[in-house]
Amino acid sequence: MCEAVSFGGDAMSALITRPAPFQARRLSELSPEYIGTLWARLQTKFTPEPNTGCWLWTASIDEGGYGFLHVGTKREGTARMARAHRVAFELLRGAVPEGLVLDHTCRVRSCVNPQHLEPVSFADNIRRGAAPNIVAHREGRCGRCGTEFSNNGRQSYCRPCYLAYHHAYDATRRARNRPAALREVTP
Repeated sequence: MCEAVSFGGDAMSALITRPAPFQARRLSELSPEYIGTLWARLQTKFTPEPNTGCWLWTASIDEGGYGFLHVGTKREGTARMARAHRVAFELLRGAVPEGLVLDHTCRVRSCVNPQHLEPVSFADNIRRGAAPNIVAHREGRCGRCGTEFSNNGRQSYCRPCYLAYHHAYDATRRARNRPAALREVTP
């Protein structure tokens, strides 16, 4: 259960043992008794919203707006923090397929209703997002100035904004690489 770790140096360097990384990342690997108590605990931490059907997380929320909770036990060595919507999804609908993330189809980050969660690729999750640049890209507008342009599916900015950004970037890079003596003299 422990692994030896050497912190460089000579042959006399101390070997330090630390617990092996937590292996049970899926809830199915936890004991059935614990999963039953986890579901009971989870139910006390959300409130159903009658108009949208969202289950709004009322416990701890991270800086991104997602709920989180402790999962596992210290005694079994499985304790960790987990996102609440992932726990709810795994408890009620099964494991999230490998390589996929959960997309909130309701667009409410604190929602833990598994019916509002859909496993998608990371790229699809970003494309479905509501970030201003993503919305502008879908509508064929520049993410910086808002002017329309022909969207070829790859670019997110119109040509003038793209060139202005790169000219400014190149100028700061040239100034940063200029010798210190010249930086003080040249404006």
